[in-house]
Amino acid sequence: MSTRSRGNAFEKKVIEHWTGRGWLCERALAKLVAIGPGRFITQAHDFYGCFDFIGLHPKAMQVALIQVTIGEASHRMAKIVAKLDEFKFNPEVHLVQVWKRQEADKQRVRIQTLVGGDPGYTWQESLVSFKDGIPDSVIGLEP
Repeated sequence: MSTRSRGNAFEKKVIEHWTGRGWLCERALAKLVAIGPGRFITQAHDFYGCFDFIGLHPKAMQVALIQVTIGEASHRMAKIVAKLDEFKFNPEVHLVQVWKRQEADKQRVRIQTLVGGDPGYTWQESLVSFKDGIPDSVIGLEP
């Protein structure tokens, strides 16, 4: 299984988790790009250049901006912080997370949640498991 297909499978699993908790999710899909006369390729296309999906929750009144990865997460987190001013990050409204699958145990997930505000942002880390159940508090819903 290729890295891309493993990543897509993990992304779908994360989205299923969110939709199962009442979130309405929209996944960023690849776009078709012309590379020559009659020749096209698909190219990754993330929301704001760094999020795999966006979720809305009608009761929590929050917007979730989520990046999912099976690879290294630090450069993705740096890219998100660099883009924060562009979409006016507000921690009361926006829930920004990076979900990274642990390679050693594919059921375990390292979730980085952006907290804080201007002038400084920090990442709060949670290590959870799909097998044991991911607490609602991790995805912004208090029990």
